[in-house]
Amino acid sequence: MKKNKYSIQSVLSICFACLIVFAGCAGFTEDGNSLETNNSIDINLESQFAAARTTQIGKVDVGETESTITIIHEQIGACVKKDSVFKWDESFYWGDTIKYYCSFKGDTLVLTDSSINHDTGLPTYTSFFFVGGTNGVLDGIWMVSPCVSFQGDLVCWDDGVTTFIQIDGDKIEFRESQDNFDYMSSGFVYNLFSFIDRKPRIDYSVLSQADIFAHSMDLEYWTTQDNFVINNKTNRNMTFTYEGRSWTLNVDYVSRSDSAVVSLSSGDATCQWHFREKKSSFQELCREEFEEYLYSTYWYSFDTYVWNYKNNNYEEFGSCINRIQGIEKK
Repeated sequence: MKKNKYSIQSVLSICFACLIVFAGCAGFTEDGNSLETNNSIDINLESQFAAARTTQIGKVDVGETESTITIIHEQIGACVKKDSVFKWDESFYWGDTIKYYCSFKGDTLVLTDSSINHDTGLPTYTSFFFVGGTNGVLDGIWMVSPCVSFQGDLVCWDDGVTTFIQIDGDKIEFRESQDNFDYMSSGFVYNLFSFIDRKPRIDYSVLSQADIFAHSMDLEYWTTQDNFVINNKTNRNMTFTYEGRSWTLNVDYVSRSDSAVVSLSSGDATCQWHFREKKSSFQELCREEFEEYLYSTYWYSFDTYVWNYKNNNYEEFGSCINRIQGIEKK
């Protein structure tokens, strides 16, 4: 079993930074304009929510003044290794909370997170926006706006991922749709280009860290380099040229957020990358024969609790690319 290079504290910080954009609240209503949204967005949130994939279930606690909300993130059940034996522990429970200030501006729900800047010692404020619900009412389905306000500056993006929350009393459910996600602008493609551009290409670790389900804002760096030319691109396919050699990259199969098969071809040769990851509810994989794919950190009692299952053939994939390029691993 492998240890993640991050401490559990840093991993949880990353997770909760992601959860921020999924949260919701009931609070007082403020006057003011709502966030400007794209008129082409389908307002039938119920059908979109029903078709989306559940990513997290938790609890909410509304403050007495209804101006704050606390999101309770829970994990029930975990894979544990003890005395060299793996088993699923149904009794395992872990929870943590994050508190937000909340308000309504027109038909937009606004959640604001406050933190201290370690360099200046001053507070910083980040606001997240949710649309589609009812003004002044917490319960219902909300869609996360692709815009964030940081210290008053509004930043928006479009990565093809649509995120929803449904709040029902003290329960909250997060769902995500990636039907239009741009896999060709993902962290996987960024790392792939990084690998192709390396000389000699003997370090495969950059491919092991590739994330095909995360948008990369750094991909533009490679598309502006003279040795990379993007010829055609859709959200699941790309043809590009690197130093005069033509390549075709294609997503052959993808299952939302947990598995994918990608092909990279040049001439008559094809390399295939297989990826599978599970971050919760992987009882069937909590066994000794999968130990090399189970990642954990020592963070609860004296046992080893597995954080996730991750399996991809990055070395085989990288070696195949090297053979096409005429570069062998030494």
